[in-house]
This record gives sequence, structure tokens and C-alpha cells, in this order.
Amino acid sequence: MQPYYHFLFMMLLGFSAHSSSAQNYFEYHTNIIKAEQQIFVEEHFNEGLETYLNTFNRYDFVFLNDCMTALQIALHAEDENAFLKIANKATQNGLMPRHLLKMAYINKHPIYQKYKDSIISMYKINRTHYLKRIDTAALKKMYHLYAMDQLVKNRGQNESNADYNSRYSQQIKETFKNFQALTHQHGWPSDKVMGIYQSDIMKELQIAQPDMIDYYYKYKDQYNIREGQFQEDETDFCQSFFWAVLAHYGHHISYQYYNDDFYLEQIKKGNIHPDDLGYLIDFKHWNSNKETILAAANKGEFFGKLPASTPITDVRYYIAPTNTLNAVHQKFYLAPLEVEMAKARFMKKYGLQLTFGNGGSRI
Repeated sequence: MQPYYHFLFMMLLGFSAHSSSAQNYFEYHTNIIKAEQQIFVEEHFNEGLETYLNTFNRYDFVFLNDCMTALQIALHAEDENAFLKIANKATQNGLMPRHLLKMAYINKHPIYQKYKDSIISMYKINRTHYLKRIDTAALKKMYHLYAMDQLVKNRGQNESNADYNSRYSQQIKETFKNFQALTHQHGWPSDKVMGIYQSDIMKELQIAQPDMIDYYYKYKDQYNIREGQFQEDETDFCQSFFWAVLAHYGHHISYQYYNDDFYLEQIKKGNIHPDDLGYLIDFKHWNSNKETILAAANKGEFFGKLPASTPITDVRYYIAPTNTLNAVHQKFYLAPLEVEMAKARFMKKYGLQLTFGNGGSRI
């Protein structure tokens, strides 16, 4: 590492080492929305990047998908200083060098190529801090709940529909009961509690429990399962195994998981990402007609998150008036639709990765 780069790198470590540990994530999401408003609506890149940096520096845990959006903006603005500071924060929150190889815009950018070795150094220095923050008890419990649900969710070869519905309804009730106990004890099992999804996290943590894919190899000859059920995309930069368990419970039993006060408490603590909540709540309307969607939106029970990957063109899910959807967005700290759509136009225009999270729900 050349002397100037070494000096700059050490300066960045000092910048992040003194980050405070703010706990109110209502303020976090409000400031992330402010940064996106500044960048994508007002086109004030310097101010937006400054807002990102000030926000990231106030919190120990930040959502990695926010870092990855900010990282791409820093490259687009050719701001090397911001890029390095954001990259350092990202490696404190789960970013691995192998992830960047799959992100074409970043991997091909000359600034990234210039500082690639520095990012590897950041990763090595910050990795222990990231791993120590993971609640391994929650991680093991959630992995087991998800894996067992995947094993039993399909109808057996000689099982009638009636027998299947009776059996699985009881099993998913028990799974949800265990999920509630996990959430009560550890908090919502997502990024802050368990870290982002990593295919080999159990091995890295040296925990005597299978990684998710190991469940597939152990049980593939006993159950009607596919390998893909036990794999996620690491560059979604999230932890979303909770989603399938709750979707199955909703489909078979009830979509009324928790009340609004509980969700807001978990958002404030940083345990659940607002976009994840919107996607989870909207899922029951995956096949609903527009009248049903509009009725739900008018009651404040629809976020317009389906399908999240096409927020501009898929008007079916923006069928409700903007102000109706924005009211529920504001209540639960999601970005206004105007900001989402401006962001989508910008990211697509310049070839930046727009969506992260389960099903592309984090925009």
C-alpha cells in the first residue's frame, strides 16, 4: 500500500472507530430517506453523500443494503473519500470482498479497482467486530425453524390434500409459536440480530450446527425438497429466512402476525427493515385484484411493495393514490413513492443495482 493510501486508510479507521452507538432507528431511516431525497430528487450528490456518512457514523449497526446504494453513488460521483468511508462501514456490517465480484457496476469501476486491496484490508480488520455482534443463539434457532419448515411444507407422495392440510396446519402453528418465542427473546431475526445471509456462516463462526445448504444434503433423500430452498443470494445483503415461515403461516392460518405497535418497536430498535415489513404485509395480496388492493390501501394495510423490482412500470401495485400509500409509508418509515421512483429511474439509467432484500423488496 502506497504511503498516501496508507495514511488515508488509517484516517478512515479512526473515523469509524469513534462512531457512536445510536439506538433510535426511526431517526436512521428518516435520514436515509433524506439522503435519497437529496440525491435522487434534488440531484445534490455532495449533500446526499454527507447525509449518508453522518448517518452511518452515528450507528454501529447499519443496514448493508443502504451502504451498497451509497457506495455506488460515491463511485458515480467519483468521490474517493466517501467511497472509502462507506466501504469501511460496509465491511463492519457484513460486506465481504467476494460480494463485490458479483456487482458489475462496482467491480468494473476504476476507483474500486484502485482501492481493491484497501477494501480487503478493511474487511480483515473489521470482520471480528461484525462476527461478535451476531446473536448466534438466534441464528441457530432461526436456521433450524426455517430448515424444518422447508422439509415438511410439501405434500407427501401418498398424502391426500385433506391429510396434508391437517398435518401442515398443526406443524406451521407450532413453528410460528417457536418463532414468536425467538422474537420475544432475541428481537426480530433479521440483519441486526443475525447478520446478513452467508452461505458458510456457521463454519466461519465455528458453530457445531449445519449451514443452511447442509440441511439439504442431509435430508434430500428423505423429503421432497430442492437445493434452491436452502440457498439465498448473498448480494441481497439481508437476512430473510423469517419471511418464508411467516408467509406459510399466513397462507394456512392467518396473516395477522403482530400489531402495528410491535412492528414500530422492532423498527425503532433496528431489528426489522421497513421495506421487509411492507413486503411481508403485502404478500397476502400477491394474487388479489385491484379492488381488493385498493380497499386494503385505503385501510392503511397495503404498502405497494409488490412486485418491488419494478416500481415504475407495474402500475397494478401502485393502483392506490400516491397519498394513500405514502401515508402508510410515512407511518412505518419507508421512503415516499416519489423518492422510490426517482431512485429507480436514476439507478436504471446509470446501470447501478437498485434492489436488495428478499424479492428485491429493499429499494
